[in-house]
Amino acid sequence: MYAHNELTALMEACRHGWVEEVEALLFLDADPNECNGDGNTAIWLACFSDNVETIRLLARYGANINNQNNDGVTPLMYAASASKTHVVSSLLALGADSTLTSDDGFQAIDLASNYSILQMLKTTQVA
Repeated sequence: MYAHNELTALMEACRHGWVEEVEALLFLDADPNECNGDGNTAIWLACFSDNVETIRLLARYGANINNQNNDGVTPLMYAASASKTHVVSSLLALGADSTLTSDDGFQAIDLASNYSILQMLKTTQVA
């Protein structure tokens, strides 16, 4: 069931951006909210692979887009820090909470790694 760092088959498929496999696993009742050893879910791995289609699919199957890992970091914080502009945009469109705070006291806006991400996050904090 688990491979490196307690990754499920669903997490591995998300990490590689294998949309068809992700959809099949979700159809077979794979849990999109199961956590790996770091407290990350499949959404985090989909963000890692820059696969917006997979992120949307996971959300349709009930994935918690605001999951906070063992350090309190959300997928939105990760995407903002990794300059994944289109992923940030997609997470925000799905309702990601930009005001959550990590254990170190950071919000996604504090971690914005480019101007576009900064502007998107500023807009969500004003709203």
